[in-house]
Amino acid sequence: MLQRHHTTPEFPAPPQFNPTLAKCGEDIDAYTQAFQSLYRKYLEDCLVIFTNRVLGLSLSAPRGLGFQYYTDSMKLTSPNGEDFCGFIGIGGNNDTVHFQINGTGCKHVFAHRQPWAIHDWLSNVLGVQQLARVDLAYDDYDGLFDCEYARKAWHDNAFRTSVRGRAPKLSIGHDIERMDNDGNPVYSKEQYSIGSRTSRVYWRIYNKALEQNLAATGLTWYRSEVELKKWNVDVLLDPSGAFAALNDFAASISVSDAFNTKPQPTKKAACDLLTASFWMRRQYGKTLNSFIEFHNGDVHKAVGQLIRDGSRYSFPDTYGKLVEHILET
Repeated sequence: MLQRHHTTPEFPAPPQFNPTLAKCGEDIDAYTQAFQSLYRKYLEDCLVIFTNRVLGLSLSAPRGLGFQYYTDSMKLTSPNGEDFCGFIGIGGNNDTVHFQINGTGCKHVFAHRQPWAIHDWLSNVLGVQQLARVDLAYDDYDGLFDCEYARKAWHDNAFRTSVRGRAPKLSIGHDIERMDNDGNPVYSKEQYSIGSRTSRVYWRIYNKALEQNLAATGLTWYRSEVELKKWNVDVLLDPSGAFAALNDFAASISVSDAFNTKPQPTKKAACDLLTASFWMRRQYGKTLNSFIEFHNGDVHKAVGQLIRDGSRYSFPDTYGKLVEHILET
């Protein structure tokens, strides 16, 4: 079992809700608002600690600009502030936070911590079971796995992720500058895309040397890059193995042993509910107990005071049976 090092940063203790300090309905409303403000400050402190000491990145002040449907945002930079590493969106539904870390930022993060350590923090400390998007890539400097190799692999159905359903489509993104003396195209852009931008798995195989204006140097550089959406956080346990397990194409160019992290519908249902339960217990368990005590054990009245007007339960009825099945097996 993984053990955290004794120097691993810890979050501060959350503020404690004590409704017995209120003597009437107006007092409880005022006290609740004050507690919510105090709790928001606690969450902001946790965010700074996680960003600085776990990810090893720096965080700017709020920009006053929305980002990815979040009401405000902050920039992520390298520790010295020189490299731009992404954004954090804040103020989403239920005061959630959205991290978007670019390739430069990932290099800084993984120079600071091993992928399994980030997985430990996300999964075991923060209760995160799913990543909105993960990009994995394989760089080829020998020309063995170029665009033509990807086209042949697509023709052989090597990009399929399952035996059922329709195979992903291939899109051509070449730009031809001219033809050489032998009649061969000289590209200014060379790229194949497999799948759809809206699908869970989307591939781009392209001439990275052309993109970076390095072709004139004679450098050979092809990148096979895949976008994974709503993917299991276990991908962080073995990124190269997760890449190899995606399909036959990935397995043919990777030397790593396959490590399957493909999301399963039944497991996703359980993760949705169990993650919600995790955060309810972690953030509001003591608060809910205090509300129940304040209302003399009347659970319905206590919960009714906390439910937002017009809100409805968002989990499908089938989730209950799926969770029971998964927990049993």
